[in-house]
Amino acid sequence: MALPMEIVMLACCLFSVSFAVLLMMNSAHSMSYMDEIFHIPQAQRYCRYNFHEWDSMITTLPGMYLASFLIARVTVWINYLAMGSIDFCSVLWLRFHNLIYATGNFIVMYKLLEKFHCPLKNPKDRRNAQLEAERDMIRINSGVTAFIISGFPLLYFFTFLYYTDQGSTFFTLLCYLFSLNMYHKTAAFIGIIAILFRQTNVIWVMFAAGVSIAQIYDASFKVSAVQEKLALSKDYRTYYDVFILITKRQFRKIISISWPYIIVILAFIIFVIVNGGIVVGDRNNHQPALHIPQLWYFLSFSLFFAAPHLCRPSYVVSFFNDALEYWYLTLSGVVVMAFSVYKFTFVHTYLLADNRHYTFYVWRRLYNAHPSIPYLIIPMHLYTIYIVYKTLAEKRSNLWIAIFTVAVTLVTIPQRLLEFRYFILPYIIMRLNFPLMPYPFLLLEIFIYFAINYLTIFNFISSPFVWLKSGEIQRFMW
Repeated sequence: MALPMEIVMLACCLFSVSFAVLLMMNSAHSMSYMDEIFHIPQAQRYCRYNFHEWDSMITTLPGMYLASFLIARVTVWINYLAMGSIDFCSVLWLRFHNLIYATGNFIVMYKLLEKFHCPLKNPKDRRNAQLEAERDMIRINSGVTAFIISGFPLLYFFTFLYYTDQGSTFFTLLCYLFSLNMYHKTAAFIGIIAILFRQTNVIWVMFAAGVSIAQIYDASFKVSAVQEKLALSKDYRTYYDVFILITKRQFRKIISISWPYIIVILAFIIFVIVNGGIVVGDRNNHQPALHIPQLWYFLSFSLFFAAPHLCRPSYVVSFFNDALEYWYLTLSGVVVMAFSVYKFTFVHTYLLADNRHYTFYVWRRLYNAHPSIPYLIIPMHLYTIYIVYKTLAEKRSNLWIAIFTVAVTLVTIPQRLLEFRYFILPYIIMRLNFPLMPYPFLLLEIFIYFAINYLTIFNFISSPFVWLKSGEIQRFMW
């Protein structure tokens, strides 16, 4: 289906503005920077058909380099017309590839929001004109929302460096979109590409499979006879019995949906066994850990970036009322979080040593400013859990929320390093599944995103500094 003209215009706007920013950032720093010193030479080897030489410091699979190789081959005719004057594997052009992914991310986000919120057409419905007007309003809101999320600061900043984030996000969201549209074989294949960009995307492939299967259970739970049976019983065994009954009745359908994803997951497990771990290289600095506070960091992160939607006075009042009413749950949450902070906090050497990253300053000046701070902000974490659940529950079932929670837990907790980039996909998937928000809140959200993007990009361009030991120019980044 063709995209509405408004969406095409927004996509062109995003691409044009991003291209201008890319030129500015590349002008300020045209050499490989940070992890680009590993990524760009590896991509350039692939461009020279050298697929055998591998940098042992690279932790991810070669998806990004293979994609860049294919893009370079597809655009070879442009180089021919330019009489060989364009190097499509130069630093600038490799960074340019992320603009393609960024524009693609906007379109995929829009299609996801349209899928979530637009009512389906019914030829027999006499209110078709009214429904079409409603659909148009939803499309516009979905387009604006997708445009805003495309500018999410953590993701947007890495549009201009040759990092995996934009490509990883694009293929993961595309996998999610195809799974929702019941193209499960295609979704699983795209999931493989997403995993080739970043191994942890296997969890989001599992999430896509889980959500697709959850739709079967949710539809069955909505059957009036089932609802009546559950309403009459307060025994949790009744839910279990109903769950087993649905599984037996829908078993063939569940298998038909899940088998492509199962093949992908089994193949990934074989890879992990043969490889001896998830990461490909630099294993000493990427050891897994039971880092439970990563979940709490993600909650703080989410509350900050989704503040226009989560920090409303009525929500705060509702939280305090419910926290007092269910004081035993509140107390249990405080105890569990406090224990996890005390027992399972890990501080990676990269976090303490690398002053180029904003996480260095967030940790030093906020989280670690005083030993009591991680405990004092526990009520804020409880509030975030409460309000994120209530916001998601407006449109999503408890089963969906449970699957999402498991996915976020598996993505975050094993990471020893506090790195905000690990939160990009969990946050975006969460934000996409919020209800459509009124325009005043969207306006505030885009203002926050614009301000942060402006400051971080301006800081990168205009505030270089030199490390005394190496004498190399460094720049601030996420």
